[in-house]
Amino acid sequence: MVPRPSSDQALSVISMSWLTNTDFHCVYAPAGTLTPESEQIHLLLSLDSKANRLTEIKLSTPYLPMPGLRPPSAFTTVLRQWEPSKFLLFIGDGTSSDIGLLGSSMDSSGQESWANLSLEETSTPSMPLDKDMNETVMFGMSLDLTGTEDFTHKTPSGEDSILPPPPVMYVYVSDGTVIGWHVLNTRAVPYP
Repeated sequence: MVPRPSSDQALSVISMSWLTNTDFHCVYAPAGTLTPESEQIHLLLSLDSKANRLTEIKLSTPYLPMPGLRPPSAFTTVLRQWEPSKFLLFIGDGTSSDIGLLGSSMDSSGQESWANLSLEETSTPSMPLDKDMNETVMFGMSLDLTGTEDFTHKTPSGEDSILPPPPVMYVYVSDGTVIGWHVLNTRAVPYP
């Protein structure tokens, strides 16, 4: 059971990702009929059942809910323990043409820290325009971890850098296309 957030009991969960046995990423929205303008609240919940305590971390919505063609319907892909991050959550939604990123890492004192992460504008996964130049939104998202070939990446200085086989994030788009992005760790750390 995933508990309701203590901050607002009038919300219902529209998406949940299980991170660990006691930790969840949840997207909440007002109960009732959802519209493209419905507010979405992203919470990281950590349940301590022995102490009967719930810890909540509220984060900003990682994507801009535009063009707002559909009601909220979040899609999340989780990458775990990929140095230097403990978690990377790529999150898209039926209201948005972009995919956002939340991440956690351990600070020098061993405390976990969560944040909205920014990608360079040229690296932000975005849905393409359809053949009539209309906005599209995502209908689904998945991750392919079966790659076996190294990936050549251009560094900012223009040099080639050979990286281990990266995960590929695929998105099914409202115009019926499937698009994919390689998810690169420029530290050349293979995904576990």
